[in-house]
Amino acid sequence: MICNPCPGFESVMLAARKENTPEIQAAKAELNRLADNFEIPEGMKIEDRMIPVDKEGTERKIRIFTPADAGEKAPIIMSLHGGGWRQGDLELDTFRCCALAERIPAIVITVDYRLVDGKGIVYPIPLMDCYHAFCWIFEHAAELGGDPERIGLTGNSAGGNLAEGLSLYCRDQGGPRSVFTALVCPPLSVDFTKTVGYHQWYDYKVGKATPQLFAEPGYLGGYNGYMAPYYAFPMNCQDLAGLEPHMVVVAEYDALRDDGLRYANRLLEHGVQCEIYCAARVGHCYNRFPHPYSDLLHDMMAAAFQREFHMKPYR
Repeated sequence: MICNPCPGFESVMLAARKENTPEIQAAKAELNRLADNFEIPEGMKIEDRMIPVDKEGTERKIRIFTPADAGEKAPIIMSLHGGGWRQGDLELDTFRCCALAERIPAIVITVDYRLVDGKGIVYPIPLMDCYHAFCWIFEHAAELGGDPERIGLTGNSAGGNLAEGLSLYCRDQGGPRSVFTALVCPPLSVDFTKTVGYHQWYDYKVGKATPQLFAEPGYLGGYNGYMAPYYAFPMNCQDLAGLEPHMVVVAEYDALRDDGLRYANRLLEHGVQCEIYCAARVGHCYNRFPHPYSDLLHDMMAAAFQREFHMKPYR
């Protein structure tokens, strides 16, 4: 029996189940109600822009959240949505982007990277969309009212995977560097089905029953006989040294829990500053909906970004 610490989070857990019982339908309706009732903070400016994401001139949309009290040369965070690389959009993270933008305060920018389709759009296209968007943000930070010396990175679920792949790519290839990277419930390997957490919370698993049916053919475009590149699945990276400070958030009732904890400990072992938070009694990406427990996480994330951005009271 699951003991939920906050009223209403039973809806989050039930909605993650794969059955379609009346009870689960009611839980999903409750989550939709929470999302629908969310109000954009007063004074929050939201702007959409199209930016180039490759040398051929392909454009993708970004959404810029600027809080009322951002001030001059505000820090900037690029946030990447989840959805298993196959789905998700800019609307998915409105609550989370507003939560961070308002608390820090910072300019938060989310990216409509291309989703894999099993045909022409596969790795590394989504990652490169994010990389070019990250470069664009650095180049246009001043134009946006931001500080190019204080740019961070975050992502939820598949967005966390992309954020960490991007962090490693920028380290290796000399790209722009994040000041601080926060990963929320990230999938970081293709063998997470071997973990205890996956089997403990199998009913709440993310995606197909095995990565062979979901992650590799979907994101990688199939097998080629070689180990998945570590820009695609960061757990395969043998040397994590030289990365920026990190925060890794996992959920107790998430099948991906142990994958995140294992990676966070590897960061520490390789000398990368990392704080680790395992949210009790909740499931995958629980912070998508307005709720006191979501507020707790966003408060902690905001404090971590403030510290790394050298903002008061950490200056």
